[in-house]
Amino acid sequence: MTGIQNMYNPLLCRLGYLPFTWDSEYGCILCIDLKGSADKEPGAIYEIDHDILFGFDEDRTERRDLERSLVYVYPDFKTYFDHTFLETK
Repeated sequence: MTGIQNMYNPLLCRLGYLPFTWDSEYGCILCIDLKGSADKEPGAIYEIDHDILFGFDEDRTERRDLERSLVYVYPDFKTYFDHTFLETK
């Protein structure tokens, strides 16, 4: 439970992104887009550098402002899971 508490971010949640893990270097938070966008379906996985994320104003940042700092990683959670846990490296 501590891992989830350590990466919870109210800004991401408020803007429709569900944070679920850190990358292997603990520099970026990975999150699921629960709303989707004009060119992506809901469920896509994005990452954001924690230094950039923590620089945003929690109350005033809008979704479009945050989107500029997100990096698209996977089209959905299954692809993320398969790549992370099932493929050999």
